[in-house]
Amino acid sequence: MALRDFQGEGVDRFTDHLTARLGLPAPGELAGGPILQARVNHGRWIVDCPNCFGAELADVDDLRFYCLSCGNRDVGHRWLQVKLPPNRTRIEELLLRRLQPGNRNWHPGESVAQLERENRLMEVQ
Repeated sequence: MALRDFQGEGVDRFTDHLTARLGLPAPGELAGGPILQARVNHGRWIVDCPNCFGAELADVDDLRFYCLSCGNRDVGHRWLQVKLPPNRTRIEELLLRRLQPGNRNWHPGESVAQLERENRLMEVQ
């Protein structure tokens, strides 16, 4: 089981809808940067917008970001690339041991050792 199993459908249907109905840029048109780091919030991979206070769900199989709040205006309304941590699978394993989705959080820079320590403190198996 992976965190994405809790998020429903992938991003393909979502981006097709946005592109076709709302006139957004084709998903292949990536801006040159910045590359955004995904994080886990309440058991969901999300990406914070670098331009506003928006955040969107991330799809681990489709590493693109488009902010529905500001439309990625600072990069000419183009999609941005998303990066996941190389130890994503281990992070997900540790977070999925936590019974409450509200306790399934990870931020870039937080180590696996920190997650393991938190799990011990919460008496998570």
